[in-house]
Amino acid sequence: MLTLSSPDFTEIELVTGYQVTCNSCIETIFIPRKSLNAPKDVTEGLSRSGWQKAVNDNEYFVCVCPKCVKELQENELEGAE
Repeated sequence: MLTLSSPDFTEIELVTGYQVTCNSCIETIFIPRKSLNAPKDVTEGLSRSGWQKAVNDNEYFVCVCPKCVKELQENELEGAE
């Protein structure tokens, strides 16, 4: 017989960090906070993994995931043709 009860609190881990959401497709990434220099480390890590800030003639995206960066670049090339 199956018996259900509340989860064991000792198995729950508290993790602090930064959650970043793409302003185009709402993909989310969580980056655990590991160092005192975290804001700089986080932005550099995001850039290395392809996340960028994007601005064009009529849109401004504070943070865009790699998939959407590629789409924005393709749209820019199509618009230039």
